[in-house]
Amino acid sequence: MAGPRDWTGALALAVAVVWWLSVAAVVIAAALLIAVAAHAVGGGALGLDFYFQLPASAYHVSSSRLGGSAAQIAVSSGQLSFADPRASFVLVGAIVLVMAAAWWLFILHQLRGMLASLQDGQTFARRNALRLRRIGFAVIGFELAHSVAVWGGGLYLEHILVARGVGLRAHFGVNVPVILLGLVLLVLAAAFRVGSELADEQALTV
Repeated sequence: MAGPRDWTGALALAVAVVWWLSVAAVVIAAALLIAVAAHAVGGGALGLDFYFQLPASAYHVSSSRLGGSAAQIAVSSGQLSFADPRASFVLVGAIVLVMAAAWWLFILHQLRGMLASLQDGQTFARRNALRLRRIGFAVIGFELAHSVAVWGGGLYLEHILVARGVGLRAHFGVNVPVILLGLVLLVLAAAFRVGSELADEQALTV
């Protein structure tokens, strides 16, 4: 029967594999961005998400079992790709890639540190509470930054894109489960901090 250390070691190995795969993915993505910027490969390699709304006169969706009138299509999302993207477009994509990768690798780094402490038997170490708090704030911050970036990008696209038959919309939406996950991690960090304080008091008592 596998003990806690065995599971911790297996989880640490899995996180380490994810770490190196993530680093490799960033390197490959950076190489592809350079190739796109140099027009060494075909266009369309960069994905550009956008939100739009169709005019009601362009479609007719109805169901007598669901409603008495035609349905209205709400704001939808799609992806644009342009052949031979400009260097400035590629540069923005590179900046977004670097920021997202740095955020993700930071979270993995904190997680690897926690698992290393658990393997050493230091479950309620103060640095584990700090690492867990950093992960919680990083998860919440990443989601909020992503939402603001999508919204700001939508506002920009409304001014530079020429679209016929669709209405471009700037959309601000937050993934609530991700925010809740970050809050749960912050609560766990507080519990770890209390546990570390109790462990220190017990060590002083002994």
